[in-house]
Amino acid sequence: MTVAARRARESDALDALPAALAAASALQYGFAGSDRDSALSGEDGSIPLGSDQRELGRSFGSSVEEYVRGRPGWPVEAVEAPGIAPDAHVLDLAAGTGKLTELLTRRFARVTAVEPDDQMRAANRWGDMLAGTAEAIPLPDDAVDAVFVAEAFHWFCDPPALREIARVLRPGGTLVLLWNRPRGSLEDLVGVHELMERLRESAGVSTKTHRFYSGEFKRVFEGSAFGPFAEAAFEHDQVLERPGLIAYFMSQSSVASLPTDKKASTRAELERLVPEGRYVRPLTAEVYWTRLGQRRPT
Repeated sequence: MTVAARRARESDALDALPAALAAASALQYGFAGSDRDSALSGEDGSIPLGSDQRELGRSFGSSVEEYVRGRPGWPVEAVEAPGIAPDAHVLDLAAGTGKLTELLTRRFARVTAVEPDDQMRAANRWGDMLAGTAEAIPLPDDAVDAVFVAEAFHWFCDPPALREIARVLRPGGTLVLLWNRPRGSLEDLVGVHELMERLRESAGVSTKTHRFYSGEFKRVFEGSAFGPFAEAAFEHDQVLERPGLIAYFMSQSSVASLPTDKKASTRAELERLVPEGRYVRPLTAEVYWTRLGQRRPT
């Protein structure tokens, strides 16, 4: 099934927010099958994040070990699909612990990785690692042939970040956005689903649900210098033993943002609910890419 067909099938449910939030949350956890000069006002089609959601986005550094152990990687086809030349200089933006960076270093001649969190950055051993954010990338103009953003664009799909990405891209360069979407289910873990659903509700509406699953992230590109999107999807599996599966759940922002005592009690509850065994999380890597046209005069 193409990504477009999957979007069409899911669009009715996503439009029915908040009734569909529980279903979207189940998908997220794997239990169920602008003008470039616009201000960040929300009037350009972007969805500004509230302070609580921004705090969630900054919470991952407190769960670095869980992130490294529990989060999935990417199939090589996902980085090959946009057709970027092997001799390219590419940027892994919001690189985290290097789940994508490692793959990029095996595919491209030069890889720069930019990540704001000190702890996440320290765990990333690949590429030329720099401290920075999507709104302040520490590279000169026209620096890279491509920018990759894996599992992160929903946190900053707003005009300031898009302007900065366009600044460091060479004309004709490629922006590649990647997300892993669960397919299938872990049907025996009903108790875990209920726990994670309660935590999600306490944390507030999922940024990923609103900005990625709904397709809302594309609105920021309206009127920009970027061309139309191409897209592809690649099925792959994440195989985890019990500690890795618990680490995956602990790495979710709704858990990572908890106070230390609440995080400890959540881990204890997960350890009670997840039996020993080998778990397979069926995933689909969804890839979206767009080329930068000529910049407009400033």
